[in-house]
Amino acid sequence: MNNRSSNTIDSAWKAVGRCFLGVFVSAPVYAQQVPAWQKPRGPTNSDSLATVRLALKPNAVCEKNIVELDDIADLSGSEAILQAIRDLPLGPAPIAGSRQTWTQSDVLQLLKLRGIDEKNIRWGGESSCLVSRQDASSDYISPIEFTTTNLATQSGSMAERTVASVVSNYLVAKSSDAASWTIKPIVPAEHIKTLLQKRLIKGIAGGQEPWTGEQRFTLLLQTPQGDQPIEIVANVSVPSMVWGATGPLAKGHVLVENDLKLVRLTTAMKAKDVDCFSDSAELIGKELRRAISTGQPILLADTGPPRIIHTRDLVEIHVIAGAIIAQTTGRALQSGGLDEVIEVEVEGNKKRLAARIVGGNVVEAIAR
Repeated sequence: MNNRSSNTIDSAWKAVGRCFLGVFVSAPVYAQQVPAWQKPRGPTNSDSLATVRLALKPNAVCEKNIVELDDIADLSGSEAILQAIRDLPLGPAPIAGSRQTWTQSDVLQLLKLRGIDEKNIRWGGESSCLVSRQDASSDYISPIEFTTTNLATQSGSMAERTVASVVSNYLVAKSSDAASWTIKPIVPAEHIKTLLQKRLIKGIAGGQEPWTGEQRFTLLLQTPQGDQPIEIVANVSVPSMVWGATGPLAKGHVLVENDLKLVRLTTAMKAKDVDCFSDSAELIGKELRRAISTGQPILLADTGPPRIIHTRDLVEIHVIAGAIIAQTTGRALQSGGLDEVIEVEVEGNKKRLAARIVGGNVVEAIAR
């Protein structure tokens, strides 16, 4: 069938729908048989302010002889208007195996015939809906879009979190260490449903000191058949121990041994072990570049060599070109320690240079 024929058929069906609606609106019926969409309603002040959101679906499958508004659209909003239009018949459904298109304009025409003001409608969804007819005896399958879900994976993750919580509490009790244990259990598929509910885990045993690495635990589960023990394998690890502050330390403080203690690197500290010190000897004699609070890990970026030049200090600037060394004076624009690079300003021409600190008040210009 070509597009022109298809459009003609669509138009014909919609014309039938409008006539169909007129018959339903004008036909005399008994009061107890009048459907909600057909009940006469007079405009009220509240109706003039009420709105309904009408979102056309991209596709719809009709198994009835009549296409109704809620078959092709999702409706929400004013209950007063919804009661009037929810069961509104649009027209005859397409024959089995064929399709029919309803646009926002088509629907709006029929709503106007019902006395619904265009201003009360907020459109959403698609601009048109493709309606297919499928009878129980038909082999035609409408192209329905499905959203894939992986409920098994989601349930498995939830069960793992439940088991990890139980194991963590157990380890704290057994080791007397409130460390932030990292526990990755392997949950048997046949026990996922039971392990989703923590209250069904009646007891736990197993594991071996030092409680890290691959550990085997036995959980006692409450089942309809009675208490049942199952074995769970879990990989257990604890955060690294790194060097931190025994008390509050000020910016510029030069670290000594008594300033340092080992602290557990927890996720709340938002630091990685590669960013911290594992050897206290590397910290002693370093100067803090920022203040550190009690128990906080000291990061590599928090320290540097003791500053021997400070901002606004007069410095001797060495400029080296081959075997020639030129000297001039300037002023430090930054503070720094031995071998650190700071910015200096040459006296007279105010030229700024990057220079490496090579001694007390002596810097060596770096070519840029």
